[in-house]
Amino acid sequence: MVALRRPFDGRLTIAVASLVGALGAIGTVIGLALEPRRAFAAYLAAWCTIAMIAVGGYCVLLVGYAANARWPAVARRMGEACAAAIPVLALLFIPLLVWMDRVWPWVTPSSPAIAHAVE
Repeated sequence: MVALRRPFDGRLTIAVASLVGALGAIGTVIGLALEPRRAFAAYLAAWCTIAMIAVGGYCVLLVGYAANARWPAVARRMGEACAAAIPVLALLFIPLLVWMDRVWPWVTPSSPAIAHAVE
């Protein structure tokens, strides 16, 4: 007897991912309100981690296309999925640019020791 499979329905996965994303956004806003320096440091670490995954997937695609090889066909879809996050990551970099004085203290040095080191 052949078991019939129904096609994958991703609605539940999308709903759970949306809920987790909303909770993460709420947690980020609360963290930014309570301790902005630590929250921006965590945001920067998370952004860098995801950005490196996306850039790595894009590099795998570039190597495969540049070599005109057949072996990357197995990993091509995963590399494309990772590289698809790059435009979203560009938007998520905007808060780091807007509040860069809270992320990187040397942007606007407040103490004379830091000001001397930056000049």
